[in-house]
Amino acid sequence: MMKALTITQYAKPLVLQTLAIPKPRAGEVLVKMRAAPINPSDLGFIQGIYGTRRPTRLPVVAGLEGTGTVHELGPDAPQELLGKQVALYLNPQTDWERFHGCWAEYLPVKVEQLVPLHEGTDYMLGACACVNPLAALGFMDIIKKSKTRSVIHTAAASALGKILVNLARDAQIDVINVVRSKKEFCMMENLREQHILDFTQPDFEARLADKVKQLNPLVAFNAVANDLAAKVLKALPENGTMYQYSNIGLKPMGDLLSEEFLFKNRSIRGFWILRYLPGLKPNELAEMKQKIADDLEPGGKHWFSAPIQAEFSLEKYEEARKAYVKNMTKGKVLLQMSI
Repeated sequence: MMKALTITQYAKPLVLQTLAIPKPRAGEVLVKMRAAPINPSDLGFIQGIYGTRRPTRLPVVAGLEGTGTVHELGPDAPQELLGKQVALYLNPQTDWERFHGCWAEYLPVKVEQLVPLHEGTDYMLGACACVNPLAALGFMDIIKKSKTRSVIHTAAASALGKILVNLARDAQIDVINVVRSKKEFCMMENLREQHILDFTQPDFEARLADKVKQLNPLVAFNAVANDLAAKVLKALPENGTMYQYSNIGLKPMGDLLSEEFLFKNRSIRGFWILRYLPGLKPNELAEMKQKIADDLEPGGKHWFSAPIQAEFSLEKYEEARKAYVKNMTKGKVLLQMSI
């Protein structure tokens, strides 16, 4: 038997239950979980507002990303994975009627949703090794294909934002970092970033226009669902594209007018990591996973790492959730399944 945090009703508190340890099916492995972060996507999933489909057979175990050790192999799973330390990400859209999250002591997961890690990788690094690192690599892929030399990012102080500035700097791409407080502004200054704008300041739109004129970014990545989205889109050069990758705020996206699309050929596209990854060629996804594993190994650059502000047991989930929601930019909050 195992402990697991379950959704018994969407938008209601999670319930800690004792469940039977599941058996891996063909092409799956059983992972003994070590730790998992609380991400914004997890909070949306618990509320029932994440994705286009959601599991209807409740209770269902929550949690979309984490790390552990391969404990058992299902039929057809590669033998070399047994005992391997792995990071993992889950997609409730592809197997939504049988979905099993990772906020549990054991988890059956498809082999293709694993990121095998190097021996000795710190579990704190492995816990957050999938969602944000893969998204940042996806952003860099879009930047490369768009042939732009600069980009706007509206969640610059987030864990994803910090990964993006390292990757962009390495590729000689300028990032216009949009933040929402003086504290976040100083945080980006400490990362030696040059182009930082605080959207709570009254001159934000004028300063953004100046930066766009200077750097000509053809791409923006927006995480915020409010009137900031309209301000960013309208600031883009003609033929620019804004990728909406999160819905923080859950508000209308401002006063967008048809002329932005009709006459200036600006566009909005969605970027959802769980839709992006299945569209990659197997070798492209494998290359991304290898980059992450190599970066996080002992002695690596750790560009894909996320700061950890606290750890809690499954029994103390509500304390963990409150700590994370209170200050998301301080770092990830981990749930520990085993020590």
